[in-house]
Amino acid sequence: MTTKAYKINIRHEENAKKLKMTMGQYVDYLDKLVNLDRNREQEIQLTKIEKLEGIVQSNINYQISQRAKDLTTEKKLDDIIKSNALLKQVFTAKLKFIDELEKELSK
Repeated sequence: MTTKAYKINIRHEENAKKLKMTMGQYVDYLDKLVNLDRNREQEIQLTKIEKLEGIVQSNINYQISQRAKDLTTEKKLDDIIKSNALLKQVFTAKLKFIDELEKELSK
């Protein structure tokens, strides 16, 4: 056993004695602490992931809503353009008719 390993071993034996445990109990105790810390860390990470999922879902819903509004606006604009084109045709036809009437009346 190296000096470093020996010092670590002595330190853990002292900690076990302070807690009135055998080395096996102390190792089990440390294992439980590590698992608790790991579980806490996993819970924290899970909470962060859930928050991020909520933010992402909110952004997706906003983009869907925005796209629906854009499509509605595009449809309204297309309808207005078609309506204006029809009105232009009607007015052009009426102007031609009036011009023809004026020509007939001026003869």
